[in-house]
Amino acid sequence: MLAGPALAGVLIGLIGATSVLLVDAATYVVSVALVAGFVPQRPPVAQQSERPQPGSGHSVSSRATRCLRVWWPTFCVGDAAWTAFFVAVPVLVLSRFGHEPLIAGALIASFGVGALIGNAISFRFLTRRFEGLAVIAVCALGPGGAAVVALAAASRGRPLRR
Repeated sequence: MLAGPALAGVLIGLIGATSVLLVDAATYVVSVALVAGFVPQRPPVAQQSERPQPGSGHSVSSRATRCLRVWWPTFCVGDAAWTAFFVAVPVLVLSRFGHEPLIAGALIASFGVGALIGNAISFRFLTRRFEGLAVIAVCALGPGGAAVVALAAASRGRPLRR
């Protein structure tokens, strides 16, 4: 996410989009070959036979933890925004910057660099503010994670460490 988009922009500028797509496809073939060659095959684990009832998935999701109830809509919105970002960047580059693939790669790479810097700053702040697994949870949730952990700590009546 950091160097890949910028490298793709440079490669598209040098050898063309079709060639870059072929190189990308070849990396997937190499990946499949490496996994097939190095990951051992094991027999499947025996499972109990059960007959799923209609609506059994809904009953599981309705009993989900509070954390899951917050996480799934957050991830859904985040994934939708991520898709919109990847659709918007090429359109922006096409309409504003005159077909420069390096600019598209730099814009997408800057998102990854910004996320890395933001997580580093958040981690430094959070290690002084929260303790234990809360720091990991906040980093996994991203910028809105601090509010989720603070609300969870407040709902349990535990004061946050200063």
